[in-house]
Amino acid sequence: MPLLSRRLRALSRKHSKKTPYSITRVMAGYQRCISLALVCLLLCHDSLQVEQFKSTACTNEPRKDGADQTFIKTHVRTGTPTTLTDGGWGKFLEKGQEGNHKIHSFLTSTMDEVNAVCSRSGGKQYQSKYPSNPSTNLCISNDDFKFFTVTWVNKVPTIKEETKRLILACDQFVEKCLPTHFEPHGNTPVADNGKECGP
Repeated sequence: MPLLSRRLRALSRKHSKKTPYSITRVMAGYQRCISLALVCLLLCHDSLQVEQFKSTACTNEPRKDGADQTFIKTHVRTGTPTTLTDGGWGKFLEKGQEGNHKIHSFLTSTMDEVNAVCSRSGGKQYQSKYPSNPSTNLCISNDDFKFFTVTWVNKVPTIKEETKRLILACDQFVEKCLPTHFEPHGNTPVADNGKECGP
Protein backbone atom coordinates (compact mmCIF):
# COMPACT_ATOMS: atom_id res chain seq x y z
CA MET A 1 0.00 0.00 0.00
CA PRO A 2 2.73 2.57 0.83
CA LEU A 3 4.29 1.92 -2.58
CA LEU A 4 0.93 2.37 -4.34
CA SER A 5 0.29 5.59 -2.44
CA ARG A 6 3.68 7.01 -3.41
CA ARG A 7 3.02 6.19 -7.07
CA LEU A 8 -0.40 7.82 -6.96
CA ARG A 9 1.03 10.95 -5.36
CA ALA A 10 3.83 11.06 -7.95
CA LEU A 11 1.33 10.62 -10.78
CA SER A 12 -0.83 13.36 -9.31
CA ARG A 13 2.12 15.76 -9.10
CA LYS A 14 3.12 14.89 -12.65
CA HIS A 15 -0.34 15.78 -14.01
CA SER A 16 -0.68 18.86 -11.83
CA LYS A 17 2.53 20.28 -13.33
CA LYS A 18 1.14 19.88 -16.86
CA THR A 19 -2.28 21.26 -16.10
CA PRO A 20 -1.52 24.98 -16.69
CA TYR A 21 0.21 24.19 -19.96
CA SER A 22 -2.61 21.88 -21.04
CA ILE A 23 -5.24 24.49 -20.20
CA THR A 24 -3.33 27.09 -22.22
CA ARG A 25 -3.19 24.79 -25.24
CA VAL A 26 -6.88 23.97 -24.94
CA MET A 27 -7.83 27.64 -24.66
CA ALA A 28 -5.69 28.53 -27.67
CA GLY A 29 -7.42 25.75 -29.61
CA TYR A 30 -10.83 27.07 -28.62
CA GLN A 31 -9.86 30.59 -29.72
CA ARG A 32 -8.75 29.33 -33.13
CA CYS A 33 -12.01 27.41 -33.53
CA ILE A 34 -14.10 30.43 -32.58
CA SER A 35 -12.17 32.66 -35.00
CA LEU A 36 -12.68 30.19 -37.84
CA ALA A 37 -16.37 29.87 -36.99
CA LEU A 38 -16.82 33.66 -37.10
CA VAL A 39 -15.07 33.88 -40.48
CA CYS A 40 -17.32 31.13 -41.84
CA LEU A 41 -20.43 32.90 -40.55
CA LEU A 42 -19.40 36.18 -42.18
CA LEU A 43 -18.70 34.48 -45.50
CA CYS A 44 -22.00 32.63 -45.38
CA HIS A 45 -23.84 35.86 -44.52
CA ASP A 46 -22.34 37.70 -47.49
CA SER A 47 -23.09 34.76 -49.76
CA LEU A 48 -26.70 34.61 -48.62
CA GLN A 49 -27.10 38.35 -49.19
CA VAL A 50 -25.92 37.98 -52.79
CA GLU A 51 -28.18 34.98 -53.37
CA GLN A 52 -31.23 36.66 -51.80
CA PHE A 53 -30.90 39.78 -53.97
CA LYS A 54 -32.98 39.44 -57.10
CA SER A 55 -32.87 42.31 -59.53
CA THR A 56 -36.14 43.48 -61.05
CA ALA A 57 -34.48 45.81 -63.55
CA CYS A 58 -36.17 45.53 -66.95
CA THR A 59 -38.32 42.59 -65.80
CA ASN A 60 -41.51 44.48 -64.92
CA GLU A 61 -44.70 44.61 -66.94
CA PRO A 62 -44.30 47.36 -69.59
CA ARG A 63 -44.97 50.78 -68.06
CA LYS A 64 -47.19 53.31 -69.82
CA ASP A 65 -47.09 56.16 -67.30
CA GLY A 66 -44.50 58.29 -69.08
CA ALA A 67 -41.87 57.92 -66.34
CA ASP A 68 -39.18 57.68 -69.02
CA GLN A 69 -40.17 61.06 -70.45
CA THR A 70 -40.22 62.60 -66.98
CA PHE A 71 -36.67 61.35 -66.47
CA ILE A 72 -35.56 63.00 -69.72
CA LYS A 73 -37.19 66.34 -68.85
CA THR A 74 -35.66 66.23 -65.39
CA HIS A 75 -32.11 65.01 -65.96
CA VAL A 76 -31.29 65.19 -69.71
CA ARG A 77 -32.72 68.58 -70.53
CA THR A 78 -32.03 70.40 -73.77
CA GLY A 79 -29.70 73.32 -73.24
CA THR A 80 -27.89 71.93 -70.20
CA PRO A 81 -24.63 73.93 -69.77
CA THR A 82 -21.52 71.84 -70.38
CA THR A 83 -19.04 73.68 -68.11
CA LEU A 84 -19.05 75.31 -64.69
CA THR A 85 -18.09 78.64 -66.22
CA ASP A 86 -20.95 78.61 -68.69
CA GLY A 87 -22.88 81.85 -68.24
CA GLY A 88 -26.16 80.12 -69.04
CA TRP A 89 -26.57 78.40 -65.69
CA GLY A 90 -28.67 81.21 -64.21
CA LYS A 91 -31.28 81.19 -66.96
CA PHE A 92 -31.18 77.39 -67.22
CA LEU A 93 -32.00 76.89 -63.54
CA GLU A 94 -34.53 79.71 -63.49
CA LYS A 95 -36.34 78.28 -66.49
CA GLY A 96 -36.59 74.84 -64.92
CA GLN A 97 -37.59 76.18 -61.48
CA GLU A 98 -35.32 73.54 -59.95
CA GLY A 99 -35.08 75.46 -56.69
CA ASN A 100 -38.01 73.38 -55.43
CA HIS A 101 -35.50 70.53 -55.00
CA LYS A 102 -32.63 70.48 -52.50
CA ILE A 103 -30.35 68.61 -54.89
CA HIS A 104 -30.55 67.82 -58.57
CA SER A 105 -28.34 66.25 -61.24
CA PHE A 106 -28.11 67.14 -64.92
CA LEU A 107 -26.49 64.87 -67.52
CA THR A 108 -24.63 66.24 -70.52
CA SER A 109 -24.57 62.93 -72.44
CA THR A 110 -26.88 62.06 -75.31
CA MET A 111 -30.08 60.17 -74.57
CA ASP A 112 -28.77 57.13 -76.44
CA GLU A 113 -25.70 57.03 -74.19
CA VAL A 114 -27.84 57.32 -71.06
CA ASN A 115 -30.35 54.70 -72.25
CA ALA A 116 -27.47 52.29 -72.81
CA VAL A 117 -27.01 51.99 -69.03
CA CYS A 118 -30.23 49.97 -69.04
CA SER A 119 -28.91 47.51 -71.62
CA ARG A 120 -26.75 44.41 -71.53
CA SER A 121 -23.90 46.21 -73.25
CA GLY A 122 -23.89 49.35 -71.12
CA GLY A 123 -24.76 48.42 -67.54
CA LYS A 124 -24.76 45.89 -64.73
CA GLN A 125 -27.39 45.10 -62.12
CA TYR A 126 -26.86 47.00 -58.88
CA GLN A 127 -28.08 46.45 -55.33
CA SER A 128 -28.80 49.62 -53.39
CA LYS A 129 -26.58 50.11 -50.33
CA TYR A 130 -29.08 52.44 -48.67
CA PRO A 131 -31.64 50.79 -46.32
CA SER A 132 -33.96 53.74 -46.92
CA ASN A 133 -34.03 52.87 -50.63
CA PRO A 134 -34.69 49.14 -51.09
CA SER A 135 -35.07 49.52 -54.86
CA THR A 136 -34.20 46.38 -56.80
CA ASN A 137 -34.50 47.84 -60.29
CA LEU A 138 -31.17 49.69 -60.29
CA CYS A 139 -28.40 49.36 -62.86
CA ILE A 140 -24.93 50.90 -62.81
CA SER A 141 -23.10 52.04 -65.93
CA ASN A 142 -19.99 50.28 -67.12
CA ASP A 143 -18.34 53.61 -67.92
CA ASP A 144 -18.02 56.97 -66.20
CA PHE A 145 -20.37 59.82 -67.12
CA LYS A 146 -19.93 63.54 -66.73
CA PHE A 147 -22.79 65.40 -65.04
CA PHE A 148 -23.51 68.42 -62.86
CA THR A 149 -24.99 68.26 -59.38
CA VAL A 150 -26.79 71.39 -58.21
CA THR A 151 -27.46 71.88 -54.49
CA TRP A 152 -29.71 74.63 -53.16
CA VAL A 153 -29.23 76.27 -49.77
CA ASN A 154 -31.73 79.05 -49.04
CA LYS A 155 -32.60 79.02 -52.76
CA VAL A 156 -28.97 79.76 -53.70
CA PRO A 157 -27.54 77.09 -56.04
CA THR A 158 -24.07 75.56 -55.78
CA ILE A 159 -22.96 73.71 -58.91
CA LYS A 160 -20.49 70.82 -58.85
CA GLU A 161 -19.09 68.95 -61.84
CA GLU A 162 -18.77 65.18 -61.34
CA THR A 163 -17.47 62.26 -63.37
CA LYS A 164 -18.35 58.76 -62.21
CA ARG A 165 -20.51 55.75 -62.94
CA LEU A 166 -24.25 56.34 -63.15
CA ILE A 167 -26.78 54.44 -61.06
CA LEU A 168 -30.23 54.49 -62.69
CA ALA A 169 -33.54 52.79 -62.12
CA CYS A 170 -34.33 50.81 -65.27
CA ASP A 171 -37.89 49.79 -66.16
CA GLN A 172 -39.34 47.99 -69.12
CA PHE A 173 -41.53 49.96 -71.51
CA VAL A 174 -43.31 48.76 -74.64
CA GLU A 175 -40.28 48.95 -76.91
CA LYS A 176 -37.27 48.77 -74.61
CA CYS A 177 -35.89 49.11 -71.08
CA LEU A 178 -35.37 52.78 -70.17
CA PRO A 179 -34.16 54.84 -67.18
CA THR A 180 -36.80 56.29 -64.84
CA HIS A 181 -34.77 57.51 -61.85
CA PHE A 182 -31.33 58.96 -61.10
CA GLU A 183 -29.81 57.43 -57.95
CA PRO A 184 -27.19 59.68 -56.31
CA HIS A 185 -24.19 58.09 -54.64
CA GLY A 186 -21.02 59.19 -52.88
CA ASN A 187 -17.43 59.24 -54.05
CA THR A 188 -16.59 55.83 -52.62
CA PRO A 189 -16.13 53.06 -55.22
CA VAL A 190 -19.29 51.12 -55.96
CA ALA A 191 -19.52 47.57 -57.24
CA ASP A 192 -22.12 45.78 -59.32
CA ASN A 193 -23.09 42.13 -58.94
CA GLY A 194 -21.51 41.17 -62.25
CA LYS A 195 -24.81 40.45 -64.05
CA GLU A 196 -25.75 42.41 -67.14
CA CYS A 197 -28.61 44.85 -67.05
CA GLY A 198 -31.38 44.66 -69.63
CA PRO A 199 -33.97 42.05 -70.56
